[in-house]
Amino acid sequence: MNILFFFIFSLCRYVEINPKDSLFMKLKVTKDEMFKFIYNTFGNNKVNVVVYDNMDRKIGQYVKSSGVVYTKPLISGHFKIEIFNKSKEKMKFGYRCPDVNKEMQGALGPIKDVDAVSELISVLENNISAQRRQFAKYENHFELVKKSKSWVYRFVIFEIFTSLAIMYYLHKNTIKMFERKHVGN
Repeated sequence: MNILFFFIFSLCRYVEINPKDSLFMKLKVTKDEMFKFIYNTFGNNKVNVVVYDNMDRKIGQYVKSSGVVYTKPLISGHFKIEIFNKSKEKMKFGYRCPDVNKEMQGALGPIKDVDAVSELISVLENNISAQRRQFAKYENHFELVKKSKSWVYRFVIFEIFTSLAIMYYLHKNTIKMFERKHVGN
């Protein structure tokens, strides 16, 4: 019967605790491997979660409605966890003990697929370097345009004066052509 209860409890990860009652459980831990225990009481603030190590020394006491406990045991064995329901109503208590070796903690939370994450990181780094190169090209082009601006003004003024000189020359030659007297018959 005890094995059946442990099997159901470990698969469901959700238990109802009666008012002013407590629940005890043991979780297997391995030496020098990170242990992670995530719990949630679904809004019940009158809870007391106490975690003990192999030698019944208190590791931590938690009174918040949800939390995450990280620890690294010095010897293999079992951690004992006590959950006390201090309220006058039934409390829903859910928990998980994920394998931290298969998780990698990222900036936005745990990362499940490390290979996909490393591929994404390389793609993003390539995009960032391409953006930086493009930005450097824009800055270089801006500097070239800034330097050539004075030359553009000089060439425009030169073109205007040259056009005026050509127009004056053509005007002068056209007027001379009509002013010449026709000598002969």
